[in-house]
Amino acid sequence: LQGFRVQFEELKSGVKSRFDALRAAEEALDDAQWELADLEDMLEKEEEATAEALRALEAAGAEAGKARESFEALQQQERDLGSSLEASKASLQAGRQELEAAKNADRVVGELKNAVSVTLMKMQLFFDEAVLQPLRNLGITEDLDVEEYFTEEVSETAGAGAMRGAVESLHTFCTLDAKDAFEAVKDKVDLSPLCEMAEPGTIDTGLNSAVRVRMAKVKVQILALKSWLNPYKGQRPIMKQQLNELLQAGEPKGLREIVGAYGQTEFFAYLKHWKAGGKFLKLIAQLKETVDSLDAALRKLKDDVARLTEELQQTVDARKAAQEELERAAKEEELAADKKAEMEAKVKELQEQGAEMEKGIEEFEA
Repeated sequence: LQGFRVQFEELKSGVKSRFDALRAAEEALDDAQWELADLEDMLEKEEEATAEALRALEAAGAEAGKARESFEALQQQERDLGSSLEASKASLQAGRQELEAAKNADRVVGELKNAVSVTLMKMQLFFDEAVLQPLRNLGITEDLDVEEYFTEEVSETAGAGAMRGAVESLHTFCTLDAKDAFEAVKDKVDLSPLCEMAEPGTIDTGLNSAVRVRMAKVKVQILALKSWLNPYKGQRPIMKQQLNELLQAGEPKGLREIVGAYGQTEFFAYLKHWKAGGKFLKLIAQLKETVDSLDAALRKLKDDVARLTEELQQTVDARKAAQEELERAAKEEELAADKKAEMEAKVKELQEQGAEMEKGIEEFEA
């Protein structure tokens, strides 16, 4: 039972470790989602500012053509960035769905492995109660020394001496007492076959041999019974270190201990796949690979966020250049006073928005 307690603690520890890893992945996805949302908000403000600048430039007419071209190029750059942002959001959503599926599958696998371990423990206890405990009650224990209870030479026992005396007495009775009595009625009935036997020495040798043979067979049978007390009966010798290695490989505790008793059952045809190197642990390993692949996807998402942040900064820089064109256009003498005032106001507004945008990017990258 102690072994099962140890493994259940290890299983709990393993489940916690996997849970921590999945929770870390989930938190990373949440962070990426917030970062993408922040980028999206900043991009929307950028696009609104660009659209307003273009409307002001449309009203300015041909005099602001170069500035308009700069803002139109900026607008296309913002659209491209928006497409990249949408692609990253789609990747994020797919990653979240995969994570949820992996979390659920990992939870079920952990519960299943626990259930298998409990079942193996109950199988062991059942066999111990029904078979092994009665053997122990009969005196057949794990430390039983069979040779200690059997004499090395049966002919030297007191029982052998008593038997030998009885055989000799029987032979003497036949040769002395019975012989005369049988001879007296010989003409009526021949009773001599009643005393037809070998010499006492020959009889003694044969009886001793029979006891030796039976004793040897009984010892073999007792040892066969005792062998059931070995939990690894019918398997190659397994060292404690090997057992630990099997458990470390993911094999449920108790699997090797039930092979002797249940190895021929239909249920064991299922249980054997839980062995180290078996198909069940390989499938679980594939699930782990799936979780590991999520880590790679998360790293890509982080790279995407960094790239998108850089691209957003590039659009801000491009907008600065476009603003300079807008400032030059606003200073053109050909512009009507009302248009010039409108464009100068728009330049000031864009400058304020640009400063706010750069501050937002700096805070985002911090």
